[in-house]
Amino acid sequence: MPDPQTPHTRDEIYVVIRGTGDFSCAGEHRKFGPHDFLFVPAGMEHRFENFSDDLALWVFFYGPEGGEAEEVIWSDAFARYGRLAFENRL
Repeated sequence: MPDPQTPHTRDEIYVVIRGTGDFSCAGEHRKFGPHDFLFVPAGMEHRFENFSDDLALWVFFYGPEGGEAEEVIWSDAFARYGRLAFENRL
């Protein structure tokens, strides 16, 4: 099943409860699984791909329209958040 979402106007966090798949964000692709924490800055293209039928996520939208720091570019966000979008686990 494809993921038809478009970029959102607020920063968002996904917490993977169950399931596995691939997460694409800003041209990078990573595997994800239970307990992964995925950060996506406002306005960033992102997509869940090749995910299992049992995928369950919590999603949190927060902060002002345009994100916490509109001037932060994606590479700065990686530096600022320690590549949370792809590597940290709870």
